[in-house]
Amino acid sequence: TNGRIAPLGPDPRNGKYETWDRPAKNWGDTYSAYGQLVYKFGDAVELAGGVRWTHEKKRIDMRHTHLHSLFPAGIFLPEGIVVAGDYSDTNWSPEATITWHPTRNTTLYAAYKTGYKSGGFSNPSALSANYADINQARFGSESAEGGEIGAKGSFANGRISINAALYRYTFDGLQLSSFNSATTTFTIRNAAKARTTGFEIETNVAVSKAFTWRYGLGYNRARYLSFPTSSCYAGQTAAQGCVGGVQDLSGTPLVRAPDWSFSTGATYDIPIGGDIAFGLSGDAKFTDSYYTQENENPVALQSDFWLFNASARIHHVDDKWELALIGRNLSNRRYGLSSADKPLGAAGQ
Repeated sequence: TNGRIAPLGPDPRNGKYETWDRPAKNWGDTYSAYGQLVYKFGDAVELAGGVRWTHEKKRIDMRHTHLHSLFPAGIFLPEGIVVAGDYSDTNWSPEATITWHPTRNTTLYAAYKTGYKSGGFSNPSALSANYADINQARFGSESAEGGEIGAKGSFANGRISINAALYRYTFDGLQLSSFNSATTTFTIRNAAKARTTGFEIETNVAVSKAFTWRYGLGYNRARYLSFPTSSCYAGQTAAQGCVGGVQDLSGTPLVRAPDWSFSTGATYDIPIGGDIAFGLSGDAKFTDSYYTQENENPVALQSDFWLFNASARIHHVDDKWELALIGRNLSNRRYGLSSADKPLGAAGQ
């Protein structure tokens, strides 16, 4: 990769305008196997259990092949300094689910699940001075453990369908990508522990042959249980919790994790002659507030908002073809998904 973050003009040595060139080589081998056993207790109850085994090896080799001679020394590693390392890990992830069908059109289930995401090395676009220690680029594996209970059903001769679930998962070593504005680099690091607890419910109702109504409601309490080594945001002071370049985000919300979400919509679809039908559809979606940055910079808090979509279509009654006019975000609501502090910027930038 290469980048340009300062108007330095051409490098007197070679005429290059970019601030740095940083090629990297990554090697990796992954081996995985999965097995599952299913046992049925009659026609209504089923028990399934399985386990996945994963073994991974990774290696990285990075260096600056060009660093602009007019760029201030001490921020990036000098040209030619090799940053290299090896990583390997093995994981066993079991899971089990019991399912019960009390009636033909209903399902109840309870599941225990575990998951795994391997560790490795960050690939920052530029190598800041602290990358002289390969451990600054290394991050550990992430694992998840928890479960959920849920129900699915179809009622009133199929006119009403309901899906609902209640869940709780704990993450160890949650992997996060954080931007350090002082060194202009993204780094993956591990939050010690996090947990998500919540529920989801979706309902679809055929009020009549032509009119269908739907809604969904979700609550997701996602919090860091322990994260004492988060990076600070630009301009953060000791009084604001930044000590030695890190802050403690234990107990705070995860990035891009709104507590509440809600959606509702309706569709009206009728035949207008022959094999042609006409349909109208409208939907509204609410999203609670959330942070768009991992370091929870106060200016990166996205407030709650609504989105509105609508469409009109003419189509074949068997959906062999359709002509549609689709409108999304009709209120022209602007909202943030992700952000980062300005490289080398001051507070609030």
